[in-house]
Amino acid sequence: MLNNGYILSSSIKETALINKKIIPTKKNIESGKLLRSVRLNWTSECNFRCSYCHAEVIRQGGQSQNLNFYKAKEFIDKIFEVLKANNKTDLSVRFYGGEPLIYWKEIKKTIEYILKKKPKRFLVKTILNTNGALVNDQMARFGADNSVLFVVSLDGPPHIHDKLRRTKNNLGTYYSVRNGIKILIKNGCLACVHCTIDKHNSDLNSLKSLVKICQRLGVYGLAFTPSFQSLVRNTDNENKILASKIHRIFLYARKRGFVVGGLWKGVIGRLLNNFQKQIHCSGEGRELGIEADGSITSCVNIPTTFGNVINLKKVFKTPYYTKISKRHGQFLTSCSTCNLSGLCTGGCMSVPYYKSQDINKVTACSYYQALVNEFIKGIAKNGFEYYEYLGCGFGGF
Repeated sequence: MLNNGYILSSSIKETALINKKIIPTKKNIESGKLLRSVRLNWTSECNFRCSYCHAEVIRQGGQSQNLNFYKAKEFIDKIFEVLKANNKTDLSVRFYGGEPLIYWKEIKKTIEYILKKKPKRFLVKTILNTNGALVNDQMARFGADNSVLFVVSLDGPPHIHDKLRRTKNNLGTYYSVRNGIKILIKNGCLACVHCTIDKHNSDLNSLKSLVKICQRLGVYGLAFTPSFQSLVRNTDNENKILASKIHRIFLYARKRGFVVGGLWKGVIGRLLNNFQKQIHCSGEGRELGIEADGSITSCVNIPTTFGNVINLKKVFKTPYYTKISKRHGQFLTSCSTCNLSGLCTGGCMSVPYYKSQDINKVTACSYYQALVNEFIKGIAKNGFEYYEYLGCGFGGF
């Protein structure tokens, strides 16, 4: 048992060993070695007006700023410099909005540049988050030819989806989204659906209807993620009900052959010992969001900026970047008595941010506790067959 690591020698300080495995060193933080993903926040412009969208808040603050190919090219060059210096061999690039397909020509040129610029034997994963309504055959063929993953937002059948996802003219959007997915599938493009769970679609029948729709369309993967607003406002009992629904729709979709994930997947992945990252999401130091002016953010729901991509080396030395990179439940006061701190690792940063403006004042604990409990009961009842592979959360699969 000693040789296999089940027990430790009395001479080893167990806490120090755990800390070493969990918390990145100052050198790795400040060199940018943690970086593995970039989110290009291309625009806050959108052809939809979804009521719970973070971009709507940005639009209300003033005129939209937009990225373009030449800015993106400059930013990507800076990213590759850091990756090369740290001997990295892979990068995930996510195009985000608003609706990034409004600027498809610029994005297409950027993807072509990234694939041309990347070093040999370097893996680049390209993801595009979209509402799907502007997808055409040309986009889909390019996506299929260049392994671009389209993650399309769809919340349920028409009477559910259209409650909160509407056009500027207050028209429903379901059929335009469905058509976009059909075009992607027809052209051989990998398409996944991301469902935001909130009051409008949280009943299990609505979620099951979405699974059936995606099955007919030929979608590859599904992600079910509660809106951060729901986790901010929910009572403990509401969180327990939500966790039960997440598990039940996960199992329902897995039994129908889908790869299934959500922004909870790291918690359950660590429970199953098949997900080794000791962070709740990539926004904790592994992914940088880049705005049109080059300013850096950690999360689409948190407006805090910390430096500019033009001076990327300085970004990694900012106190805020160090704070998010070291964020872990084991070292948060509110998690000190929780047996699940090693699984949820402090939970989603945006929830405590919107409750107290402090990402380390952990909340929504009842949701994560109930989620783990539901999955443990599910595994005991159903075995590991349906739980062996979890898709990713918001960015892709």
